[in-house]
Amino acid sequence: MKITAKLFLTFLAVISCVILANVALARWSFQQGFLDFINELERERLTVLGQDLEREYDRNDASWEGLTFNRLSGRATLPIHPRRGVRGERHPPPLAGRKPAHETTPPTALYDADGNWLMGHVPEQANAGSVVVPVFYNEAKVGELRSWPEAPGAFSSASEFSRKQLMASLFIALLSLALAGIISWFVARRLLKPVKSVLHAVGELSKGDYETSLPDTRRDELGELMLNISELGRILRADRTANQRWFANISHELRTPLTILKGEIETLQAGIRPFDQQQLKSFAHEIDLLNHLVDDLYQISLTDIGALRYQFEHLNLSELIESLVPSFTERAANDQLKFEYRGEPNLWAEVDPLRFKQLLLNLTANSCLYTDAPGTVRLTVRQDQSEVYLVLEDSAPGAELDNFEQLFAPLHRQDYSRQRHATGAGLGLSICRSIVDAHRGEISAAASELGGLKVSIRLNKRRVGRDEH
Repeated sequence: MKITAKLFLTFLAVISCVILANVALARWSFQQGFLDFINELERERLTVLGQDLEREYDRNDASWEGLTFNRLSGRATLPIHPRRGVRGERHPPPLAGRKPAHETTPPTALYDADGNWLMGHVPEQANAGSVVVPVFYNEAKVGELRSWPEAPGAFSSASEFSRKQLMASLFIALLSLALAGIISWFVARRLLKPVKSVLHAVGELSKGDYETSLPDTRRDELGELMLNISELGRILRADRTANQRWFANISHELRTPLTILKGEIETLQAGIRPFDQQQLKSFAHEIDLLNHLVDDLYQISLTDIGALRYQFEHLNLSELIESLVPSFTERAANDQLKFEYRGEPNLWAEVDPLRFKQLLLNLTANSCLYTDAPGTVRLTVRQDQSEVYLVLEDSAPGAELDNFEQLFAPLHRQDYSRQRHATGAGLGLSICRSIVDAHRGEISAAASELGGLKVSIRLNKRRVGRDEH
């Protein structure tokens, strides 16, 4: 069963229960109200009758003795009951036989102030559903009138009126149910219309069509879902483009040293160049580039699948960095650059020494690669109570980027000023980010005051409560 039918049936079932409950409550309320209405009419009749009895009581010298009253039962004439007025008789004899057909009012009896029956008719079930109205004389209770109205169903006119009301209620309930069914069907279709759009969009995404977009006009949960799906499509498009660019760049980076090697070998085969030490150095240089690129790609792939292992130790970073400063200085000097180190002593933190060295080597190599000579590469290290801060910055040229986060994307290389050399696959900073993430730190890039690029790293001194890789 489709969700539209399920939603429609749910709406219809709920509305049907509400309508049936309303009809039942309305019927019960009608019956109760009708009974109260009859009792109220009877109370008004007894009030008028009591006023007449009060006048008769006054004329009879304030006594019920010997009083006759032929209006007590509502007949035109009422013979006096042979035992009325007998003192000490609390209950009258039962009314024998059926009530005369011409009697239109319920059985009515008069009792004195002590509850002794005086006159009138009392049904066999005298204690059920009686209406009582006291009779006063000079603000003192001298008696009371009691009557026993019959149920509304005992009268044909009342029964017919009740039946008509029931039929009208059932007709209104059926009409309301039909109208509710029509409204529920349209509401279910309208509510599920965006859901169908979402299902269609998800189906297109599963087929590889990432150009699907959904309107952003809704401001409810479905609108938020549609926005998320549109954003998912955008991310998938960007990932597909990045993957395509990734494979194209990898192919280009691998092809360049291979093409150079092939060309040099062909010149040797043709006898154009002699095979000497200089040629071997050229071969070794291109092979080193290939080996470096393959190693970087391997590390990136291990990081992506979570297979790159880390061994964290509590080390003196000051000593570790100072041991690398000579190699950094030599590398910078080879590119006619000046390397500066500004660090604090006794700087301790939990790091993987091998990966931390790789982090510093990649950052320094990247700065030396993209800094014009004569220039400066500066490494600054400081600490506070809980964190370590490393800042590597270089001189011109700078990175012309609106978003410096692009520098950490795999195979990203600048198209403008910082693309001075053809070497470098653009994986160094991506690997640096992976290493920093594994240390639960943060890495960011910004423009440097020296005119080039500034890379900032923040590491926690301790990795308490965190799993090691």
